Amino acid sequence: MLRTASNSNENITDSVIQQELLLAIAEGTSRHVGEDFLNSLVETLHSSMDVSMVMIARCGVDKPITRLSTILAMAGDERIDNLEYDIAGTPCEEVYDGECLVVPEGVSKKYTTFKDFEGYAGVPLYDASGRVIGHLGVLSDVPMGNPEIVENVIRIYGQRAEAELQRIDADKQRENLLEELKQVNQRLTHSYELARESNEFKTQVLGMVAHDLRNPLSVVSARSELIEILVDRDNDEKNRKMIVENSSEIFTAARR
Repeated sequence: MLRTASNSNENITDSVIQQELLLAIAEGTSRHVGEDFLNSLVETLHSSMDVSMVMIARCGVDKPITRLSTILAMAGDERIDNLEYDIAGTPCEEVYDGECLVVPEGVSKKYTTFKDFEGYAGVPLYDASGRVIGHLGVLSDVPMGNPEIVENVIRIYGQRAEAELQRIDADKQRENLLEELKQVNQRLTHSYELARESNEFKTQVLGMVAHDLRNPLSVVSARSELIEILVDRDNDEKNRKMIVENSSEIFTAARR
């Protein structure tokens, strides 16, 4: 629809063409969100705009940006997974400077890396902080007709693609946070169990110590009472012997 062709209906205004195109894309993508939306967007743009290739790509976090990797790409009737390429010498390089770029024709002459294409349009995609993280691009192997319509379409759906990428990133961040919280909870639970077991062990030890202390004290107390009784009696040989024996028991108990 957006290529220059001899059979173009000159009676159809650009406004009508754009409305029909936007309607077709909306119908193809309206029921989807997240990754499903991005998939449907690539497919719908490819079929509705009659272009050779549609891609959604992302860059790494390092600066300067030197290499791109496609999230989704479609060329002809085939899906292309994980297409990577150097950004130098491509029109994408200008897009990652933060500008929407439309080159209706002459791409193969100006950008030798894209020597198989004649038309190009690309729009930057931003994260929530305003950093360029990717782009939406369409390429044609013949000159593009209606470049203004092409620009309007990719700007409109570039914003939607940007929102869905931010949604995907937010979901991943939330999942990572939940996983971190889960791990922290597991560590705290483990620490609590160790502390509980340690406290139980301390309680048992204290109980054993208290028991051991009570036994010698009871011996000392009983023997002391007996000695007092014996001392009050006549100190004959038998009583003196019993006093010595009970004193010995007290000494032994005190050493435990």
